[in-house]
Amino acid sequence: MRRLVLVTVTAICLGTFPSSNAVAQVSLKSSDQPLYENHAYGFRVKLPPGVTYTRTLPPNPDHGFGVSLLDRGKLWVDASYTDSSSTDEEAKTQSAGCRVEETRPTGLGSRPAVALRFSCPASADGEAYWELLVLTVYQEGNRSRVDYQIGMRTDVRGLSQNRELFDKLVTGFSFEK
Repeated sequence: MRRLVLVTVTAICLGTFPSSNAVAQVSLKSSDQPLYENHAYGFRVKLPPGVTYTRTLPPNPDHGFGVSLLDRGKLWVDASYTDSSSTDEEAKTQSAGCRVEETRPTGLGSRPAVALRFSCPASADGEAYWELLVLTVYQEGNRSRVDYQIGMRTDVRGLSQNRELFDKLVTGFSFEK
């Protein structure tokens, strides 16, 4: 179920729904808007030059933004409420049904996180793919837990050429508090 929610949120961020389900979105250039700020989930991302990114417009929810990569790959920054009780549990949920190639501790903003690299086989829903994911689950006070993540999904050929952008977004991520 969580994977379906992530796919739906990612589709909203990346604008990949069919036109009959079109979501109001705007495409921005980092040269004009070099800082993405999300006050609803309390984070910001400094974007490197030359990036075009897409985000939804109100009244649609603002979870983050997406970047369409030249090789048909996708990159996203997302924050969404989760039922997972920990970062490790969320990482297992996100990579379910896939072969985990690497898992290592890292950071996202000022918080401990996990970095995953995994491959998923082709299915009825789509082609095989590789995914890089940095995520952390955080709960502030009595609020619900939030999964903060930066992810990139692509085929093997595009993995290395887009890794630099992925790494810059991870480095440019910070929390408001």
